[in-house]
Amino acid sequence: MIRKLGTFVSLLLISAIALCGSSVFPEGMDENASNVLNIKAYKIGDVDGVSVVITDALSESLDTVDLGEKESIDEIVVDNYIDSLLGDTSTSIMDEAFAEHIVFSYRVIGNETGNYSLSLDFSALTLANGTDIIATSYDLGNLSYSFPEYTSSTYTETGNSTEIKDSSSIANVDTAKAPGKLSSYWKVVSPSGSETTVSGGQRIPTHVWVHRGAIAMTVNSTEYLSTGDDAPGIGEYRATVRVILTDGN
Repeated sequence: MIRKLGTFVSLLLISAIALCGSSVFPEGMDENASNVLNIKAYKIGDVDGVSVVITDALSESLDTVDLGEKESIDEIVVDNYIDSLLGDTSTSIMDEAFAEHIVFSYRVIGNETGNYSLSLDFSALTLANGTDIIATSYDLGNLSYSFPEYTSSTYTETGNSTEIKDSSSIANVDTAKAPGKLSSYWKVVSPSGSETTVSGGQRIPTHVWVHRGAIAMTVNSTEYLSTGDDAPGIGEYRATVRVILTDGN
């Protein structure tokens, strides 16, 4: 007998970054009606400074996680996808398996040079109103760096080349067992490899750049499917994810 199929699992996302996302439908139209086809896409508008957006990868709707201007919380519920998330938490997942385990993605958008980092802190997956824990691990992947206007990671203007790339001096943290942390580091440099202007210490404005990444979650299959008196209890399990964007300048 498998005891855990009714277990509810969710991720609580906590962030200090303002996120945005909205839908507009004609008056009287029900977006959830069976005869309505919803097509969603992202268009990056005016950018002032740096911001981050988190997207629920499980809803199949491109919905962004609803986080406020300061610290706020929203949920990504993985209950209907738990079978595909089960696996071995002692090793990282790669290739095709990574895509099957993605629970959310992020994109960081900016228009200034500088050194940046994004950290994601994961708590243990714990039974609500209890102490039982099911082991989980998380992997960071699908990292990309680009200037969308140029569909490239570099562009040149007035003889100066601007580039966005990962910080080779600081290794990205690719996998973590909860409680644990994943981190991404990148820099935007221009011109001649400089992150700031020669005088005044002011950041150099650039065309809009975007850094993207995805988070894959693995729930320990042995513990989740275990039975007996020593097995984790049945119920709602939750983990928190704290997302912190840091400007290193």
